Amino acid sequence: MNLKFEISNLKWIIESDKRKLHSRFTIFQFPISIFRRLWWWLRHVSGDAAYDNYLSWAARRGPGPVCTREEFYVESLRRRYRGVSRCC
Repeated sequence: MNLKFEISNLKWIIESDKRKLHSRFTIFQFPISIFRRLWWWLRHVSGDAAYDNYLSWAARRGPGPVCTREEFYVESLRRRYRGVSRCC
């Protein structure tokens, strides 16, 4: 009977240590999560993730030719400066 008590007591100690470790991990995980979300937003707003978005679109589209990063960049510049741009 004494052995059962010691084993159950040991399990309780291990579980309490896991909970303490988990609470410390979430305290440090929260700022990292916010940083990742801000970084994701910044990449999408600035256009840095355009090639990654193109690759995911090409994967959903199916098999076919896919541009390299350099070809995609040159094509995006051509699209941007193709037409006449005037203020008036």
